[in-house]
Amino acid sequence: MCVVNLMNNQTSIQYPPVPWSKGGGLRGAIRLFGPGAIIASVTIASGEILFSSRAGALFGYGLLWFVVFCTGCKLVQVYTGARYMVLAGEHPMEAWAQLPGPRGWFPIFLGGLSIICFPFWLGALSLMLGGALNWIFGLDARPELFQQLSAQLFGSGFLLMAAALTLWQSYRTLEIVQTLIIGLLLAGILVGVGLANVDWLQAGRGLFVVGLPHYEDWVKQLYPEVVAKQTVIMVMVVFMGAIGGGTYDYIGYLSLFREKEWGAIGRSTTENAPVIAADDANLQRGRDWLRAPMIDVCTGFACVVLFTMSFNLLGATILHPKHLVPNKFALLTPQAEFLTQFGAGFKYLYQAGIFMAFWKTIYGALEVYSRTVYECFRPLVPRVRHTPFARFRLPVCLYVVVCAMVLIWTVQDPIRIVEPAALISTITCGVWCFAMIWTDRRLPKVLQMNAVWVILNLVAGVAMVGFGVLATWQYLV
Repeated sequence: MCVVNLMNNQTSIQYPPVPWSKGGGLRGAIRLFGPGAIIASVTIASGEILFSSRAGALFGYGLLWFVVFCTGCKLVQVYTGARYMVLAGEHPMEAWAQLPGPRGWFPIFLGGLSIICFPFWLGALSLMLGGALNWIFGLDARPELFQQLSAQLFGSGFLLMAAALTLWQSYRTLEIVQTLIIGLLLAGILVGVGLANVDWLQAGRGLFVVGLPHYEDWVKQLYPEVVAKQTVIMVMVVFMGAIGGGTYDYIGYLSLFREKEWGAIGRSTTENAPVIAADDANLQRGRDWLRAPMIDVCTGFACVVLFTMSFNLLGATILHPKHLVPNKFALLTPQAEFLTQFGAGFKYLYQAGIFMAFWKTIYGALEVYSRTVYECFRPLVPRVRHTPFARFRLPVCLYVVVCAMVLIWTVQDPIRIVEPAALISTITCGVWCFAMIWTDRRLPKVLQMNAVWVILNLVAGVAMVGFGVLATWQYLV
């Protein structure tokens, strides 16, 4: 935890020594990896498994460049927020309460939209899990009405179970469980890609040649409802919103840093810009602390991009030539061919992996969402600063479960459920990038982002807001 001194009635931050400064080296910094494992595990589900393989099935290798671009934009978004929190000791939401205009308008705007998205994502994920369980238990041959009912029951049951576990668990338990799951899933999918007959020449072309794909004739003939309901831009933006999570996840992800107490985190913040002791040794310690969020964020997003590209490659390699597109009740079953091509017994391995991927996301998301709500209210309601975080779990779980249940039982298509949240998420992620440029100026000049990071924030912000607004217009009209 950082040490504070009083100077001219203001709090001056003295950074503690970094734990890897003596003999730890890079290995010591890697041992700090934890929040990134949670956010990677929580966010790797629909975007990486469903929407990525679906994009590969629809467009072949044509969107590999988009996978890297989307992940890069979100890495910039999250890292700049993380570096600010480590250096300033306050969550960006606290800094954004000081943006020009009515007090707290930006946290209300960003936090409000993020909180609205919670039930959409968990409702869709729970319904997807329910559909997967239909297939696992052999119920997918029953009439559609029976499949819909059983998927709703399965999804509702596991959502309630996740809420119960969230109210019981500790941060350390969550970190250990999610780190283990993410490691097992990553190992399994990389083996699948290694054994698949990927056309690496076409994959390279899709990775480095930027362009918008189009629906081929077979898609229009076999899946007219897909073409009718989603333009290519809509498919891409829903994909962008789902990859690696969104603002609703990232606000909570940065809150997990409080458990680590990196850099200046843990000090008592004021409404003014943070005052950091200006001696060279202290500023150097501040720069040294940036290795922790850099490793955590980059490792987490490395897992995300590996998963996303792997499922996109497998969708392009296996599903696209067979004209199989995940759709309706078969959102996750066509992907079984990723492993069953090596033997029928691999079907059970895939089923276990799919169940684990979606369950751990539902299980972990409620914890992250609770922290998101905490950080949204912290700069707006002074007494929240002195309220134990755990008190937010119950009301958040009740809100999410009740609203998600309504969506599960009234909307039959998980993709339709998730679309509004994906559009909102893409826009708010871009707005975050713009806000971070202003927020960074609260730091001493020597600790501010360099020109490269500022430009990257501008590019990521323009891209995500632009794509999001365009897709939202198409969605509404």
